Amino acid sequence: MTRLRLFRLENGMIFSNLVANMIGVCVVMFLTQDFFSSFPPQISLLGDQIDCLFIPSAIVFGMGAGLIYEIPIRRFLYLRYRQVSEEGTLRQRADAYILEHAFFVSIYTGLITTTVAFFVFEFVLQRRIIPYFFPQGGIYQMPGTIRITIRTRLFALLFACNLVPFASLLNAAYGSHISGMENPEQALETLRIAVLAQSLIFMAVGVWITFLVGGNLARPLREIIRVLKNVRHGRFDGSVRVTSNDEVGYTGDVINEMTAGLKERDFIKETFGKYVTTEIRDEILSGNVSLDGERKEVTVLFADLRSFTPLVASTPPKDMVRMLNNYFTEMEKAIHAYHGLILQFIGDEIEAVFGAPLHRSDHPVLAARAALTMRDRLRALNQRLVREGYESLKHGVGIHTGEVLAANIGSPERLSYALVGETVNLASRLQGLTKRFKKDIILSEQTRQYLGDSFSVEELPRTDVKGVAQPVGVFALSPP
Repeated sequence: MTRLRLFRLENGMIFSNLVANMIGVCVVMFLTQDFFSSFPPQISLLGDQIDCLFIPSAIVFGMGAGLIYEIPIRRFLYLRYRQVSEEGTLRQRADAYILEHAFFVSIYTGLITTTVAFFVFEFVLQRRIIPYFFPQGGIYQMPGTIRITIRTRLFALLFACNLVPFASLLNAAYGSHISGMENPEQALETLRIAVLAQSLIFMAVGVWITFLVGGNLARPLREIIRVLKNVRHGRFDGSVRVTSNDEVGYTGDVINEMTAGLKERDFIKETFGKYVTTEIRDEILSGNVSLDGERKEVTVLFADLRSFTPLVASTPPKDMVRMLNNYFTEMEKAIHAYHGLILQFIGDEIEAVFGAPLHRSDHPVLAARAALTMRDRLRALNQRLVREGYESLKHGVGIHTGEVLAANIGSPERLSYALVGETVNLASRLQGLTKRFKKDIILSEQTRQYLGDSFSVEELPRTDVKGVAQPVGVFALSPP
């Protein structure tokens, strides 16, 4: 055997491996040359970076693996070069081993490269590609998407870190058995070196892949934990960054939908709290209050501004709106302070109820105290208005206690909690009587009976009221 032939035999496999890798690279680059051109510049740049990193790494890894696996063959060829005369049987076995070895080296290289490429590509997808195309998640809603489950990842990890190294070591042992027919001591040394080298390589690759897979799984779980902690503390603004289409990604999408629903529910709850007291709001939302219709004894309060039409005509619109809003704000505070519910603002008029939808046995007393507080707050508001150069406001308040029908009333698209009955009408009429008697707060006889001696009242003449057959007893509520 000549030295030139020895060189060709020793380096034939590694040269063919290099040629095959270069051909594969050229074919892949040709097939994918326009793949990233349709993407945004960030994605195109990322694709170029992946090509620059992965293609040389794949070639170097394949060449290195081939060199390691060719060590027994090179040793055999060197011995063959020094001892030309060999038995035909040994040559046939060596030639068969070379073919088998070349086949298994190609298989192992392909399996390892494919496994590493799978996890690296998944890492790039989760960190860059998916967040760009799916910033709000919802990957599972896209038709035709392939779901790679956690079980599939674990099987791939098991295959990469256990089965491939095990098969590789078996192949090294088989190769040492063939070469050991000539020199057992040299075969054992070759096997020792091969096992040591392969163990170190597979340990390094296994640790790297484990960190890769662990990061791909732990990252979305940390996102989920972060959002759930915010939800536990009542903060619903955060969302899970969904970067996969597996069980963890689906869980992240469900949590995002849940937080959106909780945020909407919290917004409705806070908005509802602007119309009723927080206690009434919480009772209604918890289902403890019937809104289908029920008869209840309540105290109804009506308040209306005096001389409002001339005031509107003489005041600039923006100033009038500001004055009106300030008035409603002060009156609302007084009513809510005594557990009253404002049913509606009608122009410059306020309709409120005490004792509904939550029942309170002392609702007449609460209404009377609220009316006195409204008087005090209006006095303080007028002082501010006068200092600012506006006219002072006056109002009349009518209060009546009786039975009403309380229910959600309206169309299917718009409902409101309303009271219906003679009690409501009479309370409104009493508010109108404040003009005749020149009093700011007038009570009905029914309300007066509940107050006892805890309030100072002035009895007024019984008077006819529209819609009521008999004259009505009325009282003016004096300062305490």
